[in-house]
Amino acid sequence: NLRGPPPSQLEWLIFFWVTGFIWAECKQLWEEGLKAYVRQWWNWLDFIMLSLYLATFSCRIVAFFQIVSGSYGQPSISRVNWPPSDPVLISEGLFAVANVFSFARIIYLFQANQHLGPLQISLGCMLIDIAKFLFIFFLVLTSFACGMNQLYWYYSTTELDSNDFYTLLGSYRTLFWSLFSLTQLKDIKIKDGQPFTESLGELMFIFYHAMGIIVLINMLIAMMSNSFQDIENHADREWKFARSKLWMGYFDEGSTLPPPFNLIISPKSVYYLLCWCRTTFCECCTWRRRKASHLRRKSSEGTIKFRASVGPDDMTVFKTLESGKPIDDRPTYNGEPCGVNSKPDMPVYQDVMRRLVSRFIHQWKKQLRQDGVNEDDLLEIKQDISSLRYELREDRKREAQRSVGHMDSLRTDIVQSLRGASPGNSPLLSSNSKINHISPNNSINLSGSLLTPQELDYIRHEITKSVRYEVREAVRDALHQYNNQGFSPPMPPPAMLPPINAELYHTHLYTQL
Repeated sequence: NLRGPPPSQLEWLIFFWVTGFIWAECKQLWEEGLKAYVRQWWNWLDFIMLSLYLATFSCRIVAFFQIVSGSYGQPSISRVNWPPSDPVLISEGLFAVANVFSFARIIYLFQANQHLGPLQISLGCMLIDIAKFLFIFFLVLTSFACGMNQLYWYYSTTELDSNDFYTLLGSYRTLFWSLFSLTQLKDIKIKDGQPFTESLGELMFIFYHAMGIIVLINMLIAMMSNSFQDIENHADREWKFARSKLWMGYFDEGSTLPPPFNLIISPKSVYYLLCWCRTTFCECCTWRRRKASHLRRKSSEGTIKFRASVGPDDMTVFKTLESGKPIDDRPTYNGEPCGVNSKPDMPVYQDVMRRLVSRFIHQWKKQLRQDGVNEDDLLEIKQDISSLRYELREDRKREAQRSVGHMDSLRTDIVQSLRGASPGNSPLLSSNSKINHISPNNSINLSGSLLTPQELDYIRHEITKSVRYEVREAVRDALHQYNNQGFSPPMPPPAMLPPINAELYHTHLYTQL
């Protein structure tokens, strides 16, 4: 019940600890610069945490001096009777929120662990999805809160009512806790109200649950699952990169001791102070200040915007022991100076980092090419398949044209041989020599062509059909001529082919006939 109490020993320890953190953040801001400092989200967390602690200390100091001066009432009074704007109450609330941020700051150290590091990185990436969801959810919550308040505020009275939709803040609170099933149905009931209003309120409450719980909550789960899976696919690489940044933060120029021991003045700080005083008040020692700025690498030198330049004055020229002349001035046999050029471009910090990153990317791509099939390989295979398909199609077209040509030529030769026979002789007997001459060559051509069995069968069928037709026409013409000459009785068409030369049996064409 004591208002504005003096700080205890634990509070003094916390004060010095927080002061050490503030001094470390100030040095980091001075070395890295404002732009590089605000790019890191952990610096924002540190800024909020330290601001809350400073506000807590300020409220405690204000409350202590007000009670000591006697301008703020009695020093001891029951907490129930304290005003809501009491500095002690405000400091206690700010201190509680600051404790939440200070313990959450420990998550930053999880990056050093191989099991907790990828999980911490995945959680950090999912915060973006959570922020998007909260924005959409706030719009839905605001729309239903305004609608429910507009529907119920007509029935509010001066007496204390149990309905929470009579005020806008009560509508927000009721709708939010209804997501966790902490709202009862009696909150939407109206004492001495109209049934239409209650029915419409229940309907709006049902729509809110459908939008908030069924749609939005499940959408958040799906978004977080998708983000976690995307990070989990290459979590090892992300974790190694974050761990390297953590190590480089400890390697950079900064405090020699951790808080709160960094408040103690170290010999290095005294030495830097003396050097600063010497370079400030002594104009003859300006070159030492320039040399110290080149030798001492700061965190800002690791950025892309910093570009180091090495002049001839910054290079050390070695001299020989005998002559005492510089190495570059010693003449060679042909009179030219020898030695190493003293003005080369030294690789600076960002050049080394750029080379390391390029080497890592090259090694990663090489490993992907060796491990399995990548996108370039698939595109190359697709192009090969397309070119092969085009070549096969052209070959099929050429073979088809060649087959049609062979079939037409063979058909023409057979027809000419049949039509060129004498009327008094059998067509087959007169064309025996021609068939024996044509058939083997054509059979060789047909068998030597690169055709499928279906195409060969089709060609054979066409040749057989055309030859049968020509033979039938020739036999019909011969019978007609015999009938016109007066031979009786007319010879019936032979059921079998007449005996011919034995050499015809060995031909491919006779076999097909």
